[in-house]
Amino acid sequence: MRHISTLKLKLSNTTVPVRHISTLKLKLSNTTVPVTTLGTKIMRRLSFLQHITHTKRLVFTAMFTALGVLLPYFTAHVFGPQLGPIILPMHIPVLLCGLICGPFYGAMCGILSPSLSSLLTGMPLPYPMLPIMLVELPIYGAVSGLLFNKLKAPLFVALPVAMIAGRAGYGMMFALLFALNPGLKALSVYAAVLTGLPGILAQAIIIPLIIRAVSQRRAEELSP
Repeated sequence: MRHISTLKLKLSNTTVPVRHISTLKLKLSNTTVPVTTLGTKIMRRLSFLQHITHTKRLVFTAMFTALGVLLPYFTAHVFGPQLGPIILPMHIPVLLCGLICGPFYGAMCGILSPSLSSLLTGMPLPYPMLPIMLVELPIYGAVSGLLFNKLKAPLFVALPVAMIAGRAGYGMMFALLFALNPGLKALSVYAAVLTGLPGILAQAIIIPLIIRAVSQRRAEELSP
C-alpha cells in the first residue's frame, strides 16, 4: 500500500502513473472517491507515528515514565511488593514508549523509570535489581522502538523480539553481578521469566490493544 504513489492504471492500452492524475476518480459502490485522497488516507493510516512531533514525543515519554513509577508503587501498596515480579508493571509503559515514540525515547524511559522509582519509592532495590533493570528496560524501549517505529516491523514481530532482547540483557547483567558476588540475591533470568509469565501474557494482550487505539485515533486526527 505504501507504494500507491507509483501505482499505474492501464487506460486504452496506455499506462499512466496515478500520481500524475490529480483528478482521476474511482467509482466504488456508487460512491466517487478521488484516487489521490484514497492514497493519502492509506498512507496516513500506515505512517501515523511519523506525524508525532518532537514535543509530543517528549510529553509522551514523561507520561510513560510517570506511569513507570506510579504503577509499581500502586501495585506494591495495594497487593504487596511480591506481586511486582509477577505482573511486571513497569515493563508496559517502557515498551509502549518505545513503540509510540521511537528507540531513543523508549531507552530514556527505560532508564528514568527504574531510577526515579528507586529514588522516590525504594523500588527496585538499589542493589542488585536496579543495575539489572537499568540494562533490561532500556533494551525493551530501544528495540521495540527501533523495530516498530523506525524499521516498520509488524507489532507481532517487534514486541516479542524486544521482550526477548530485554530478558537477554537481564541475563547478562545477572551473570556479571553473580560473577562479582556469588551470594547475589536476585532471580535468575529463567526464574524471572517463569515468575513473570502472567505479566508477559498481560503485555501481549494489553499493548496491541493500546497501539491499535492510538493508531486509530491518530488516523482520525490526520484525516482531511
